Amino acid sequence: MSHKKTFGFFMKNNFKKGCSIAGRVATNDSTPFKKFFAAICYALLFFAGGCNLNNPEDNGSQIDPQNSPFCFVVNEGNFMASNGSISKYDITNKKVVNNFFEAANNGAVLGDAPTAITVAGNVGYVPISGSGKVYIINLSSGALKDKITGLNSPRNVALIDDKKGYISNLFENKIDVFDRKTNSLTGAIELPKGCFAEEFVIAGEFVYTNCWSYGTKILRIDPRTDKVVAELEVGVQPYKMRKEAKSGKLWVLTDGGWEGNETGYEKPTLMCIDPATFTIEKRIAFERSAAAYWLTMELYGNEIYLANGDLYKVPTSANALPSQPFIRAQGRSFHAVGLFSTNVYISDAIDYQQAGKIYIYNNKGELTDSFATGVIPGAFSMALL
Repeated sequence: MSHKKTFGFFMKNNFKKGCSIAGRVATNDSTPFKKFFAAICYALLFFAGGCNLNNPEDNGSQIDPQNSPFCFVVNEGNFMASNGSISKYDITNKKVVNNFFEAANNGAVLGDAPTAITVAGNVGYVPISGSGKVYIINLSSGALKDKITGLNSPRNVALIDDKKGYISNLFENKIDVFDRKTNSLTGAIELPKGCFAEEFVIAGEFVYTNCWSYGTKILRIDPRTDKVVAELEVGVQPYKMRKEAKSGKLWVLTDGGWEGNETGYEKPTLMCIDPATFTIEKRIAFERSAAAYWLTMELYGNEIYLANGDLYKVPTSANALPSQPFIRAQGRSFHAVGLFSTNVYISDAIDYQQAGKIYIYNNKGELTDSFATGVIPGAFSMALL
């Protein structure tokens, strides 16, 4: 997803003269807008990067551990330029193929603002927010297998089981439900007023989603009924959400909003939620700075990798953020974080106009490889093919 985040930051730093915004846009994505001014304002919100590293336990993928590992990077591209793309990196042989989708589909463009990739075996579901569709591609060849259309602003895909999937929307107060056999829309989950779903985590018998844009809640959904069954207030704009594999606890990162935000303005917070009781067990707040607009996180084992300008490594047992970073940005624009085994993948969006770059570090913080990508590398997924 793209994450250079919030509206207040870009209002302050990019608007030379006033702009009247139509609709509620606290984020960063392009979508088929019905209102011209929303599109204009949205162009300045496009940068809010992130990483969507899909866990097979969460999305129903079947991965053969005998196969070779690959890293897929979703490059968001520039607003309304339809230059989003996918990079495929061979982890074993350290080789990258950029424009992976275009090369396999006779030069057909991926579209305007792909935001994530959800892996299910040899198949990847790629929501393309500005183009209002989800592409379903063969991860070995890059060939387009099918697509889901008729969407407003698709952000992320959750595969509930082998029959059903969910699609979140940035600009619609609902979650779309689709049939995985036919890839057709079958219904929708109505959300509470003011809640626009972003990410998904499957924990136990429920699905959890975060209301990021102008939101303050985590929602619990029962996939048997496709209804919201519980709501939890967590703070201003819960942005990233991950599950700790061993304990099953949910970790949520709020970005805190911005000064003048109607939802509120507070310190960004990392918190732990017990899904069994659906209560907050721990909060770790940290100071807001310019870097707070570039917040993102990933979780591996019992360690959280939190990008806040520099990259920090936070044990889940911690009650405070570390004083020293794990990896210093050194002038780079850290935009997304991905994890595979003991390696950390960090994207550098550079100036958000030219091709970006991925840096790979081991668990000691030592650089082991790097490669060029497309414009604004904003989401990762790992697959064994």
